[in-house]
Amino acid sequence: MEKIKLIALLAIVTLTLNSCLKDTCKTSQTYLRYEAIYKTGEELRTPLEVKAPQKIVNPGKIYYYDHYLLIGELGKGIHVIDNADPAHPMPVAYWAFEGNVDIAIHGKQMYLDQFIDLVTFDISNFLQPVEVCRRNDIFPSFGFVQNKGYLVEYRYNEVKEEVDCYTNNNGNYYFEGEFLWVTADFAGKPGLNSSFSPAVVSQGSGIAGSYTRFCVLNNFLYGVTTNELIPFTLTETDCPVAQQRVQAGWNIETIFPYKNNLYIGSQTGVFIFSASNPYRPTHLSTFSHVTGCDPVVCADDLAFVTIHNGTTCGGVRNQLDILDITNPSSPFVVQSYNMAYPQGLALTSKYLYLCDDGFKIYDRSTPTNLKLMKHISGIDVTDVIALGDELAILVGADGFYQYQTTNPSAPVLLSKIQVK
Repeated sequence: MEKIKLIALLAIVTLTLNSCLKDTCKTSQTYLRYEAIYKTGEELRTPLEVKAPQKIVNPGKIYYYDHYLLIGELGKGIHVIDNADPAHPMPVAYWAFEGNVDIAIHGKQMYLDQFIDLVTFDISNFLQPVEVCRRNDIFPSFGFVQNKGYLVEYRYNEVKEEVDCYTNNNGNYYFEGEFLWVTADFAGKPGLNSSFSPAVVSQGSGIAGSYTRFCVLNNFLYGVTTNELIPFTLTETDCPVAQQRVQAGWNIETIFPYKNNLYIGSQTGVFIFSASNPYRPTHLSTFSHVTGCDPVVCADDLAFVTIHNGTTCGGVRNQLDILDITNPSSPFVVQSYNMAYPQGLALTSKYLYLCDDGFKIYDRSTPTNLKLMKHISGIDVTDVIALGDELAILVGADGFYQYQTTNPSAPVLLSKIQVK
């Protein structure tokens, strides 16, 4: 009898302790709270508005044209910088254009995406772009909800809260109505995941960064969605005309033109398409790698591909791959290099500029033995444009930097524009 009482007492104590532990176990968690944003067709098709220069808050992609540097304010507009004197860049305008991410220029026409549309502007007077036409519903939205409109984006706010240790909401993410909650550590930094060799720029076009989704090749504009390649015919007077869409792969991020081919970077590899028939590019080959974010640039029959890990990209590797693309139907790895966290890159006639734990300059004369000329650490940059061997333009969370690279072993900081 006493033994039964003892067992019963131990059971009660155990249940009580478990109850107390559950009642008192709390943990602090920081979440990014993503809110679904809907817009009607009228709301998302707002005109470009020329305003006075504004502070850079959330820099997006970069583009260089003539002596102007265009810096995207991610999803909001474009900062216009007069860069005739790189030592003294002069902000001259801000183009408010909500929903814009990518830029391409050819001749006197500028092409901007706006949420799901492709919009063409006449830039005969560069500082006063004039909208000349709009192609509706070119790019996919996240969905359409009756009485709400197009789901165009998720806006986030950082929220810190205490949660019960045993709740289902203390994982990496969860849904609550139309809100998505993602732990800050799991999400990483929202924004760009967002380089172009001057040697391969189409005549009359500008120079884009390595995260671009637009490129111009032989009077055709090419755009990529997450899974499609879209060719557009271009003329000086008419709107771009979309041709038949080409299934290009999955998780596509970037596009780069080289010779008569298109190199499409995705989270799983590089897809190579021939543009011999520009109306309908054909798939030549795929170079696959472990999952990771991946821009690509090309020169001298070599493709330089960076792969970095991250929760939105997956994967665990941080490396630079150099591919031999002499035969684009059969690319192969020449050399791979371990890196810290490589992102945007650009090529000059002799050097590789790389955003990796700051800014790195490599002598690429021997692809199997890259020689590090200089590593500038302590700056947070994600993309770079090279203007010959003389100037490197970088952008990232820290701001916008310009380095004179005439002596690659001792680059000189010419100017910086701080992010607000």
